[in-house]
Amino acid sequence: MGSFAKLAAPNKYYLTQFGKQVITTGLKLRELVAIPQLAFAQIA
Repeated sequence: MGSFAKLAAPNKYYLTQFGKQVITTGLKLRELVAIPQLAFAQIA
């Protein structure tokens, strides 16, 4: 069904467990890869 599941309330969406895992993985990648590379780029 995707990363969101629609419930009875109109226009109200909740993250599924898979969606939460995707967001958590993206945040970890940003923290461990992207931010250190940006810091290194400013030093060089």
